[in-house]
Amino acid sequence: MQLSSLNRDVLMSKLTSENFIYLILFLFPIFGVTMRHWISSNFVLLGLSSLYLYKYHIKNGRKLSKEERVLLWGFAAYFGVFVITALVNGWEYQQTKHLGIEIRYLFFIPIYLVVRNLPQSKRYLFMGSMLAVFVAGVDVLMYLSIDGGGVYHADGYRYMGAYSPLLVGPVILLFAVICISDLESNQRTRGSIFLIIAMLCITLLITEESSARIAILASLILFSFLIYFVFDGLLRVVVFVVLSLLISFSVVFVEPISKRVDIVKDEISQYSKMENSGAVNEPLGSVQLRLEMWRATKYFFNDSAIFGVGLGNYSEAVKKYIDKKLVHPGIGMHSHPHNVYSEMLISRGIFGVIVFLWITILPLSYFISSYAQGNRHAFTGILFILSFLIFSLTEASTFTKGNFSSLYIVFLAVLFSDILTTNIDKQE
Repeated sequence: MQLSSLNRDVLMSKLTSENFIYLILFLFPIFGVTMRHWISSNFVLLGLSSLYLYKYHIKNGRKLSKEERVLLWGFAAYFGVFVITALVNGWEYQQTKHLGIEIRYLFFIPIYLVVRNLPQSKRYLFMGSMLAVFVAGVDVLMYLSIDGGGVYHADGYRYMGAYSPLLVGPVILLFAVICISDLESNQRTRGSIFLIIAMLCITLLITEESSARIAILASLILFSFLIYFVFDGLLRVVVFVVLSLLISFSVVFVEPISKRVDIVKDEISQYSKMENSGAVNEPLGSVQLRLEMWRATKYFFNDSAIFGVGLGNYSEAVKKYIDKKLVHPGIGMHSHPHNVYSEMLISRGIFGVIVFLWITILPLSYFISSYAQGNRHAFTGILFILSFLIFSLTEASTFTKGNFSSLYIVFLAVLFSDILTTNIDKQE
């Protein structure tokens, strides 16, 4: 009797633990772009809960595969490189400030070890992601109603969500793209078609209202991939043509988008004509500053190729290149080079680039291989990684700021475990 009661208590404890993780995964994305600190708070809760639950409740399951072990070591190495490069360059306030974000990459390990044993993890995370798109849709409609600006803004206002256009535009696009891909991986129903259309409309509205250039660029690429994935034959061509026409219409007639496209073209044209940007006294535009920061990467590499200058030291380290008039002084006003690839090389050196590719290209290659072998669900993983790689072209925050880092860690843990489990089940 006592043994039976003990077994029942253990079972109930396990079920309660599983439901608690499912609840956190469901809540995690919902107010991510509309409420400050929502993502970080839920990430901390998920990470600490995973540590406890894996030790005491959820640790039975299949043996870790080679792919899983390599990925887990990759995240450990990513954090390790941050510590090493910080110590080599002298640990100061900036490194302590970044420690709270960088340590999140270590939490990938307990989070992954827990969700790989919970088969409904992706279901709850994606349910929350779909709801997040609709929550953001309500928020942007309230913004339009209160500001009275309508869809076309002559005053230049942009929808920011709780943080910035650079977060809300890409994140809602990410949620919509992976949810649409996942819905299309299953049998199509009237309900799924309605959800897809609704999410597309909301995403396009938020992309337009936030006017985040990288979200606009990413939407073109990602939706093209989606069209290829969803449609076949002549219908695929027709949809591509319609999408091209819509894009052309937006670039020409939708004022917020057309203005920002014109700015990009003008600034690139002007920058390409500069013979020595380091000697230019006039301020540079935002696009020109990004190009100048990326150009400065070669100077950092020449001086600190192996360990970089340390995360958070960019604005201080770039001063010597400004003093020598090698680069424009405007780039010294920024804390990072607005490009993850430059950021990794500048702050962590070659080792940083290696571990970055380890935690991005390695899972991407696994997703591509899985899709090639007939696992349609792996296409969602491909789009997820591609989204982050595209966003990283004009931002370093995708892997150095708390919200983006938390999203990458949680979604990759859930997607990788789900796709790998599906592959193993097919083999068995």
